[in-house]
Formats: sequence, C-alpha cells, structure tokens
Amino acid sequence: MVPEPEAPIVEEDSFVGRTLLERYEVRSLLAEGGMGRVYVGMQRALRRRVAIKRIHPHLRVVPGMIERFLTEARLLSQLAHPNIVRVFDFGQTPPDEGADLFLVMELLDGVDLSSALGTLERPPLGWTVGILLQTLAALGEAHEHGVVHRDVKPENILLTTTRAGHDAVKIIDFGIAKAEMGPRESRNETVGTPHFMAPEQILGEEAAPSADLYAVGVILFRMLTGKLLFDGETPGYILNQHLSPERPDPRRVAPERDIPQEIADVCRKAIAYERADRFATADDFSAALRAALVAASVPPVRASTSPGREIRAAMETMQLAAVPRQASSAPVSARYTLRNKRTDFAALYELDRRVEAALARGDQAEVEELLVDGVERARLLYDEQDHALAALAFGSFGVRLARRLSDTGRVAEAVELLENALPCVHGDDDATRKLRAELSRIGRQFLGTASRGGSGRRRRED
Repeated sequence: MVPEPEAPIVEEDSFVGRTLLERYEVRSLLAEGGMGRVYVGMQRALRRRVAIKRIHPHLRVVPGMIERFLTEARLLSQLAHPNIVRVFDFGQTPPDEGADLFLVMELLDGVDLSSALGTLERPPLGWTVGILLQTLAALGEAHEHGVVHRDVKPENILLTTTRAGHDAVKIIDFGIAKAEMGPRESRNETVGTPHFMAPEQILGEEAAPSADLYAVGVILFRMLTGKLLFDGETPGYILNQHLSPERPDPRRVAPERDIPQEIADVCRKAIAYERADRFATADDFSAALRAALVAASVPPVRASTSPGREIRAAMETMQLAAVPRQASSAPVSARYTLRNKRTDFAALYELDRRVEAALARGDQAEVEELLVDGVERARLLYDEQDHALAALAFGSFGVRLARRLSDTGRVAEAVELLENALPCVHGDDDATRKLRAELSRIGRQFLGTASRGGSGRRRRED
C-alpha cells in the first residue's frame, strides 16, 4: 500500500481564479477526491468549458503519487471511446506558481451510478444490463490497449444523457490505472476499493483485466439484489470474504426481486473466486449479458434516477449508446482510436465511414454523436498544432454538425460552433469556404423564417 503522510497539510484553496499556462482559467470548485480536486475551467482559445483536475499539494511528497497522477494523464490520452472520459491536455505549472500538476478533461454533466442507485428502490433489469454493457465496452477498449483501471466501482461510473435522451456511461478516475506493459513493480501494489476487489488483486498479483471484470460482476450483484456482495465493519473483514471461495446466489439473497435464472448465472460466473472460472474478456461478459436478457424475455422499461431525469431501458440503450466492439482486420493506425492525443488521417477517414454507416441505418442519434466526436478531434488536433488535419476535420464534421443543429432549431449552437471553428482553420481556403458558406446558409434560413413572421430575430451583422 502507498503510505499516507503523517499529517496532511490543510491549505486554503487559492486555485480558483488562476490561469494555467496562459491557456486555462480556473472558474470554480466542482468536486474533491482522494487524489485531488476537480474544478470547472475555461479553455481560452476555444471558449470551451472543461474540467481541471489538480493533485492535492500535500500528496506530491508521497512516494509515487506524482507518477500515478501522470500515469492517469498518459493512459487516458491514448484512449478514445464514447464511454471513457476524454483527456484534452495535462501539464505542470512553473515552480514559482506552485508546480501544480493538472489534468484537463471534458466537463461532464451527470450523476454517478452510486448516487443513482441510492434513488432507485429497484433498478429495472433491462436498464441495469444496458448500463453495464456500456461499462464493459469502455473497459474492453482500455484492456485492448493494455490498460487496467483497477478501481472500477459505482462512484467511478458516471451517467450522462445524450441529446437523444438516452443514458450514456462515462468511466472516470483512472488515477490508479496501470499499463500491463509497465514495470513489474508498478503492478504489484495492492490498490482498489475493498468492496469491489478481486481475490488476485487483494493478493497483490499483477494488474490484469480479470480484476476489472470481477468488479463489474460485483456491481451487477449490487444492482440485482440491492446489497453488496460482501460487507463488514472493517476493510480487512471485507477483503477476507473476497478471499473465501464461497459466493452467495443473488436469487437467494433477494428472492423478492424474482431475478431471472439466466441473469443470476451470468452474475455468479462474473464473481467466481477462480479467475479461470470467470469471463475471459469484456466482450465475453457482454455477449453473455445480452443472451441472458433475451432468454429472460426482459422488455424495455422506464425509470428515474433523479427528479426530472428519465432513464430509458436497456433495449434502447444497447441499440443507441452501447455500440458493440468488433474485431477489426484493419491496421492499428486505421482503427477508431486516439493515440498520444493525436488523430491521423486514417482515423478521420474511419470516423467518416462510421458516420456514413449510421446514416445508412437511419440512426440519427449515432450520427450526431459521431459528428460531435469529429469536432472534438478537430479541437484536439488544433491544440496539438496539427493545423492541416484540424482544418480538414472542422470542414467536414464541423459543417455537418452545424447543419444538423440549425435544422433542428439549435441555431445559436450552430453559429457558435462555426464561429469558434473559423479561427482554428488557419487560412485553409477550403475549410474556411465551407464554414463561411454554412454560416451564410444559416443566416439566410434564419432571416427567411423571420421575414415570414416566425419567432426568429434578425441577427445583427457586425
């Protein structure tokens, strides 16, 4: 275990109001965790709201803490998946400004799964499976890149809502994640949260995807029964229970919930004591959950996690939000990934292909989500000073997204997107022409609506 300092330093939070590296304004405190505080910030160049995570100053003196924080930044910057929080940037302020380590991420609006479960007396079974399918999709992507989260728990599963109104999972807090290809001594630390730790993780064995999948199994048990797999007054007692080969049957723990046998069987396999008795991969786990849901004839349902927020059931969620990962024969450089905060031409081409495929299926929600992803990639490219590819991405995905926004009545969003994109194309004639043409089209459409007596107001041209 990493030792804690004997007396944590209590300091007044003077981080709010600062500007980091002349690029990010720290606006307000959002949340606090074991490693650091998270703030709402603003990226000056793009006028984009972001989340800024700053490591606790007193933890910088703990051996390995700085490396762990930087590990999170480097690992996350290599992952691009709709169910994993995006990292835009990371760095350290100059020594005379405190030498603060910070991580810049997408700002998410949602509620963590733990809080959501606290408001649901009995989560609908279909919704439960849909949420975990997205969680497994994210972990499968991470595992494919040699990244093991090692602290999967409801608090690190954030539920957001897509524009189509569907629940979307975002896995957060890779602060203790490790790369499987890293040094052996970095993998043998016993880290995690006792309620969700796999036996091999407790015993200090090297980090492996099996530990993450076991944690998902424990979460499934909690969502099915309303109870933790193992609980007790002390962490040691809980850990010892995980090390016992005996596992409770969710149907016997909560007989009143009438849990389908097929779902219970999947849960028991996921939480098996022996690693070899569990699912080998996230894809295997997902396939078993899907098959069990069909076998149990579970219909779509609706529920609510918080006032005014509707949750759609798993059948819809699986179709619109949890896109199954499939093996690809394409070279690594041509796959839908983001490596070292960079996107190459092949990745943009692949994203464009996915947009066309979604259009052919008539899946409008996925089309919009993919276009949003394309714009985010364009911003990342601009931040990395790859201006040629940034202009290409803005001219393609930005223009199409702006058209969809304006055609669905979100004119202000469309105009803001285009106006923010124009300074980023750096004189690229083709991209500039496309962006300005779309701005003109929206202007004509808007003025035409106003002249016909619509509710739109004439936008003043400066």
